[in-house]
Amino acid sequence: MALHSALTHLDSQNTHITGADNDDDDEVKIVAVTASTETTATPNPTFSPTPTTPLQTCSPAPTTSYEEEGQCPICLEIFTQRQLLIHASICGDSVLQSFDGSSPTSGSPEHHNQSPDIQCPDDVLKLLASRVDNSKDFKICVSRTDFFQRALVQWQRQKKGTPGNTLRVTFLGKAGVDSGAIRKEFLTDLIGEIEKRLFEHQEWSGKSPIYSLSDLEKGYFRTAGEVFSVSLAQGGPAPRFLRQWCFDYPSAGDLDEANLTKDDVDDAELFELIQKVEEETDLSAWTNDIISCGYTGLIKPDNKEAIIRSIVLHATLRLIPLLKQLRKGLQVYNFVDILKDHCGLCEHFFVPTAVDDDNEMISLTETPCP
Repeated sequence: MALHSALTHLDSQNTHITGADNDDDDEVKIVAVTASTETTATPNPTFSPTPTTPLQTCSPAPTTSYEEEGQCPICLEIFTQRQLLIHASICGDSVLQSFDGSSPTSGSPEHHNQSPDIQCPDDVLKLLASRVDNSKDFKICVSRTDFFQRALVQWQRQKKGTPGNTLRVTFLGKAGVDSGAIRKEFLTDLIGEIEKRLFEHQEWSGKSPIYSLSDLEKGYFRTAGEVFSVSLAQGGPAPRFLRQWCFDYPSAGDLDEANLTKDDVDDAELFELIQKVEEETDLSAWTNDIISCGYTGLIKPDNKEAIIRSIVLHATLRLIPLLKQLRKGLQVYNFVDILKDHCGLCEHFFVPTAVDDDNEMISLTETPCP
């Protein structure tokens, strides 16, 4: 047998093995050989392995089985002995790195982004700025003609960089290197066009998206969210023109429709329909319009409150897909996570107050920490 030949060869090399050890070795070698091939247990006269092959694959039994479990003295996790040999060195290195990373002199972006102490809007801006990837440029080249369409298309088609990189802007026919001023001009103009083209309002209290499945299909609202994130992170203006409920959904990822009222309706036709239902006693002229809003009850003056409620929900909830796409755009720099954890501070960047001019975009330099 191959095993017998291997043991005979071992004796010929003057290797000292006791009788008891030979018994142990026989047992171990049989296990090793049968584990390596199923045909070893059946004698095969044609099989003639070299003497050194079994010796290389068969080793004395270790004092501790590799299948037994042990505990890492560093992280206290349980592993098999085989896994523990590898894990121990990795775990030890990670602990040393964590100590080095906690040093006050550490200047890595990862260090600045972990557990930030955010107490005011300016802290949010600093955190966003620290997450900008400066290893590449996100280059946009646009003209003043048809600025809105061209800017969004350029933004979406750029493949050599992402919105997470440093934005570099060039205007056709305008010489100069973008050192920040051109970028700020571009972001100011683009956010102004986004507000004008993609949002509408009835009062001073902010705007909601214009219901446009065409713009949704083109991905314009996602691009708008990316532009908002980049503007806040790279020195542009804040998009301070959203209605409160239009900010609540992107920040929380959910909406409590019970808080929606007729004052949240910005669609001109639906807002006018609400006024007609409130004022008129004969609603037959608006039956089709009321039914198209999802109302299925009797259309009569006694049900005005239910009719108006249906119109409000129809006018607002149909905008959820647009806001959902906007929220995807706000995932640049993981801004969505910041919105969720610090929505009170971030609201300052999106929702106007009673004293704000409706068309004003607040400069980020006006949000210092106390």
